[in-house]
Amino acid sequence: VAGETNLSFRWHLSPRFAIGVGTFTYWGFWSMRVGAEVPIAIRLGSNRRHEITFTVRGTGGLYNNTITFVWYDFKALRPAWSLDAAIGYAAIF
Repeated sequence: VAGETNLSFRWHLSPRFAIGVGTFTYWGFWSMRVGAEVPIAIRLGSNRRHEITFTVRGTGGLYNNTITFVWYDFKALRPAWSLDAAIGYAAIF
């Protein structure tokens, strides 16, 4: 069980190319993290309805991997850092 809240802005450098910046929070049953992301988007085709996005994200926060496995067991929390990249596709209607 987890949820993520994301706030990001994108600037279109041309009708087909955009770059952005964003921040997000992640709060799960075992983890709390905050992070930043940089999405780069390219729209394909003459009508620009198909989009490929490449996003790099970094997070920092706390997690619990003990037998209690819950974020509110404060003595069991450990620091957590991550860096990831994702490629996505969207069809825009």
